[in-house]
Amino acid sequence: MTAPATTALSRLAIGPTSTLTQRLDFVDFALGVEDELKDLNGTRGKYTKDTARVRKNMTRVQPTLKTHPTSLELSVLLPWALGGTPTGSGTVTYPLGDTPPTQFVGFDPNAGAMWLLSGVAVDEAKFKGTQGEALEVEFSMVGQDYSVSGFFPSLSLDLSTQPFLFTDCVLTIGSDAVQAKEFELSIANGIDRSRFFNSRTLTTLNKLTRKVSVRLAVPFGPFTDLFGIGAVGAAVNATFTNGNAVLSFALGSVRFNPKSPESPFQQEVMLTLEGEAYSPDGTTESLITTLAVGP
Repeated sequence: MTAPATTALSRLAIGPTSTLTQRLDFVDFALGVEDELKDLNGTRGKYTKDTARVRKNMTRVQPTLKTHPTSLELSVLLPWALGGTPTGSGTVTYPLGDTPPTQFVGFDPNAGAMWLLSGVAVDEAKFKGTQGEALEVEFSMVGQDYSVSGFFPSLSLDLSTQPFLFTDCVLTIGSDAVQAKEFELSIANGIDRSRFFNSRTLTTLNKLTRKVSVRLAVPFGPFTDLFGIGAVGAAVNATFTNGNAVLSFALGSVRFNPKSPESPFQQEVMLTLEGEAYSPDGTTESLITTLAVGP
């Protein structure tokens, strides 16, 4: 009897070529592969359709990933999500870029051959912090093609560095440190998922726009003065520190949409701040990300 595909034994890796280079620990992963079948049966003098008039049409590859990455894994994920060329050593800066980088993604479901997705770009990246939890990274991706063949490479998981916890995070709005129950940073790259033209696969991963946004939930009592602060633009910084490993997100000017808090029954009133990040001076990017991997 064929062994079952057990998710705890599945494996995931990425690389700039089909020779995968970085193994990833992950929480959830979906291949998101769909081959569209086109039914070309028309009016034909009978109700029954014939299989000969069904053809394979377009292939859609739209994987999703949820992970609690180590600082070393983040050094691979950040340039993929943000798009720019990293600069510096020690503490590395990961800029935003206009052209979405692509990776090959290999997935071993612990049954049969390896799935290999090609031309995969990050359409939206979310970095989430919630009280009592690890920093969570979610990727919604777009790929061009896939194959099911071969074997998963011999790669080891990173055990030299650790994931970040939300307790590692210091948040500031303007010049003031704030406490928060939740934090979410989103980079939406606006990749055109419909650019097939007369091709079976996506012809190009064409980026149409980019939106950087942030959401925080803070206790309303100590931070009542934050209501409306984003209407004139406020700097937001989130820095995660675990020993020598430091991850920092700096947003120079966030315009929060003023939204009054709700008063749920017998609970603390929380103020939810949701806004979009902009360049503060017309030159500096809306988001500056740095990472020191640490030991």
